[in-house]
Amino acid sequence: MYTLYGKQVSGIVAVGGTLGVTQLPLFYTGTYPTPVYKIDTEEQLQQAKVQIDHASVRPNYAVFFGLEDIEQRVRHIESTLGIKFILEKQIEASFLDDVFYRLNPKHNKNQTTDVFKIDMQ
Repeated sequence: MYTLYGKQVSGIVAVGGTLGVTQLPLFYTGTYPTPVYKIDTEEQLQQAKVQIDHASVRPNYAVFFGLEDIEQRVRHIESTLGIKFILEKQIEASFLDDVFYRLNPKHNKNQTTDVFKIDMQ
């Protein structure tokens, strides 16, 4: 999540893949507390929509975990939340991530993540 370092982060929409949403290293946002809207299910998506619609400050970044059906998931979240995503960076697991996964695969989840800037329409 070093991708967000030095950027103005007002909130994050975190969308899980098959392994769900992993804990985000919010230190790099430089903003405490940083609102995070975790979406793993359709119910959580609807709850996030209500929360975002009523928030005084809206999230401006999104992180999608996993590459499975990424285009369909992006379109679905965009249409439901009424926002547009602009891909900033795709992040793959590092060498150290792979080492930790091999040491403890039960508790380490390696996923490719896509970081998007949110364009509120």
